[in-house]
Amino acid sequence: MELPWLDLVEQIAVIVTALTVVIALIQYADAKSRDAISSCIDQVAFFREKILGKQNEFTAHMTDASKGGSENFAFLRLPLPNPATLDNLIKTQPELSRQQLETALKDRDTLNFHTNILNMVEEFSLRVKYSYTHDNPALTSLRSAFVELVEIHGTYLLFVRDVSTGNKVYSSILELYKEWNTPDLDKRPIKERLEEYLEKRNK
Repeated sequence: MELPWLDLVEQIAVIVTALTVVIALIQYADAKSRDAISSCIDQVAFFREKILGKQNEFTAHMTDASKGGSENFAFLRLPLPNPATLDNLIKTQPELSRQQLETALKDRDTLNFHTNILNMVEEFSLRVKYSYTHDNPALTSLRSAFVELVEIHGTYLLFVRDVSTGNKVYSSILELYKEWNTPDLDKRPIKERLEEYLEKRNK
């Protein structure tokens, strides 16, 4: 007994199956995209509220005369060498790295600020690494601030890795720093960028 309609049923089943797979893939891609956007929003909020908030507290502490600070205090910023080791940093920036480390170790409060901030920056770096958002355009606005923070705390970071603990702590920070610290990154002080902007406006 011939049942020609079975061929049609089979063809329809194949089409339906194919459509189901396509829809599933679209839904997966959409969910993945929404997850990435959600991750970026969380990472931006964490960086700006938690990390920059703590860095602002640190700045206030270092400029508070009643706590032994100075109104004219400014954090030194040292680009990290490649490979990023304390020995390499001392070789390339002997005087500035010594000053940066002396500042970090001058008292318990200062030491705690450095440690807390670096721990939060490492957490941020891990979030970026394992949510695969390192190259997401939504995080572009954080690149400059991230690199600056690492260079402000860099000598102490390498001191902890190479001397204090002797293990590879803060590895995610260094990985993200290496990726985000590109030649096209504008690392000029804000005052210099502002002067350039005003000069262009006045032309």
